[in-house]
Amino acid sequence: MTPIPAGAPRRDRPLAACHLLPSLDRHDGLCAYASALAGEADGLLLPHTGLSLARQDTLLVLHYSGYGYAANGVPRELIRQLGQWRQADPQRRLLVVFHELFARQPPWRKGFWWAPLQRRALRRLIRCCDGGFSTLQLHSAWLRRNGLEPFATLPVPSNVGETAEPLPLARRQPRLVVFGGRGQRQAAYAALLSQPGLLRHLGIGAIDDVGPPLPAPAPNFDDLPLRCHGLLSEAEVARVLATSAVAAVSYPLPFLAKSGIFAAICAHGALPLVLNAGPEDHADGLSAGQQFITPARLQNSAWLERSRSLVGDHAAAAAQNASPTSAAAVPPALQPLHESAVQARSEEHTSELQS
Repeated sequence: MTPIPAGAPRRDRPLAACHLLPSLDRHDGLCAYASALAGEADGLLLPHTGLSLARQDTLLVLHYSGYGYAANGVPRELIRQLGQWRQADPQRRLLVVFHELFARQPPWRKGFWWAPLQRRALRRLIRCCDGGFSTLQLHSAWLRRNGLEPFATLPVPSNVGETAEPLPLARRQPRLVVFGGRGQRQAAYAALLSQPGLLRHLGIGAIDDVGPPLPAPAPNFDDLPLRCHGLLSEAEVARVLATSAVAAVSYPLPFLAKSGIFAAICAHGALPLVLNAGPEDHADGLSAGQQFITPARLQNSAWLERSRSLVGDHAAAAAQNASPTSAAAVPPALQPLHESAVQARSEEHTSELQS
């Protein structure tokens, strides 16, 4: 486990918190999210959860993902020790960020059989914590039904910052960006291989690969040039996203709102291409054709032509030194799509998905 201290709390300064999270790869989105929250006890965590603390209180923020603390997703010993720590001193407070809950797998996967014990462990953790929040409405609904109060749902921010004034698509390069960890990018490439010709039809002229080196070279897609950047700084990743027309993400659609990669794509104004199949509307207010596009949507000839007019024709015109165009130059039919992609992370999550 990796603690992220924010200093010892004292009466004469804002309350500080210690964040506790699994020992994960430092590029994992959970670590980025925890780092973003470190030191934000007064300004972000407490106002959203409604938890009231005195300056002399000690606050521990647990970032919970069962498989991060136990191979079977049932961290009994961790929960037992946290309960003892909480009860030993009335000035100790435990706030939990629920990144994952329990396995949702078919019966032929072992996670299906561990799920009842994982749910039982979660209920024990709920009883010993003082409040918490999750990053997904699907999780929030389950936690509320099981008695967690006070509670809040907070979105996942971009893990590479934000662009204050994103370029309109007309001034971007017709590139596809694939970035993230090895597993995420391998899944994205596998999904793209199942859609031959998609990138050419979309008007993509090149692919930028950003992230740790893959065990095998990325496959060839319609002979498009592939540039492998390797690991880049946050500022460099942001620059690539901010100048590219489209970025791909492979993430289950019901959980898309907690993807830091999806948030980063939206924050830098690129068009998100979500490669997973599944329901196109869900509880966090995200819908295909509004905040992102999917291969299924692009099978519709009208949608494909509209997307090509954004990615191909306008980017090609910009590449030929055409005069700079404003957002108003985006075809009217796709203006809502472009604006929603930029603003997706600031929208209110208004509905709940029942599990």
